[in-house]
Amino acid sequence: MAKLMMAARSARDRDRLRKQVLENMGWQIFRIWSTDWFRNPKQELERLIKAIEKAKEQATLHDHEEEAAQAEVIEVSREELSLWASNAPAYVVAVLPREISHFELHLHGLSKLAGWNRGCGHSRSPVHFDEMARG
Repeated sequence: MAKLMMAARSARDRDRLRKQVLENMGWQIFRIWSTDWFRNPKQELERLIKAIEKAKEQATLHDHEEEAAQAEVIEVSREELSLWASNAPAYVVAVLPREISHFELHLHGLSKLAGWNRGCGHSRSPVHFDEMARG
């Protein structure tokens, strides 16, 4: 009995999640209950056809709205910027000692690395790791 209840609960969850996933993807779910179909198939078929026609109309309206949105023209105005009007200090190339290139960075002592990094920081900032390692 417990297995049947677990199976029923799992099947119900699968049905609910399937519906939720499909609706999140934009699907519209139309249900026809089997008892209604057996009792009055003509009426259920008419309901189904009306639902399909309504969905087609909504899709057409949605397509027209998208076309109208795409047809809008957007103008962009740009301002002229003077390259020489910058208040930023001039770029200075950092000069590192030659010994930095003899070994990989992790093989140098922390005090040397800190000193080299401090020297780079005075001339420019921030400094990429590869630039410090190149020497």
